[in-house]
Amino acid sequence: MELEPYLIYPENLAYVTGIAEKPISVTKPSSWTVWFAWLLVLASLSILFSGLNMLRENVLLNSESVPTEGHILDRYIEQDSDGNNPTYYVVFEYTANDRRLSRKQQVDGSFYDRAEQGMQLAVEYSSADPSVARIAGTDSWLRSIFALIIGSLCMLFGGVFWANQIRISRRLRDRLQKGKLIIGDLLQVSIGKDKDYEGDIHTCTIVKVRFRTPTGRTIQGEKRYRTTRGADCPPSTEKTAAIFYINDKDWEVL
Repeated sequence: MELEPYLIYPENLAYVTGIAEKPISVTKPSSWTVWFAWLLVLASLSILFSGLNMLRENVLLNSESVPTEGHILDRYIEQDSDGNNPTYYVVFEYTANDRRLSRKQQVDGSFYDRAEQGMQLAVEYSSADPSVARIAGTDSWLRSIFALIIGSLCMLFGGVFWANQIRISRRLRDRLQKGKLIIGDLLQVSIGKDKDYEGDIHTCTIVKVRFRTPTGRTIQGEKRYRTTRGADCPPSTEKTAAIFYINDKDWEVL
């Protein structure tokens, strides 16, 4: 009578019985890491674009600017979700080439406190692009350089992170191509504790098995899984162990 295989991931029964081509536990990388890498790259591009645009506007205004008069239309504050880190803005209107244009600008808290609706301002705009303007005597060089630095660092980190995900995906693909199903002996199943790289303690299932490799070598060892699924199988239960074998050092219990 053929013994029923022990499965820490019951979904792998389809693979063990030959219905599925791939085991679930091997083909289940963390999808959030891929999304995180893409979001980081997109955020980096947004920051870089903002920094480059501020840099372009500073170049335009410093190369040839035209003075004009303006006045404040509105002011407002943007804060994070916790109501902290306020960023102050004013919206001002000015005249350029007989056209009335409006523009928002980030200001410091002291200027914001003084700003009132209708307050007159000295404004300068670019002769090459009148829609580019600023309150006279201010510039955004530091903010543009800061945005470029932060954007570049985020882009670098995102690129490295994304490349690492590609490497992990290729490794998983190689494991699937090389891996083989081996039915071995289930020696023991128990609940234990495991420590992650941050030093946190987690409950895990410890599975001890013995099996023979395709080259005829007998391997006896244990694997720890950070789950309690399948841990209700007592050591005395007569079951086999389903092993996904890549090599003598790389294998796992399904």
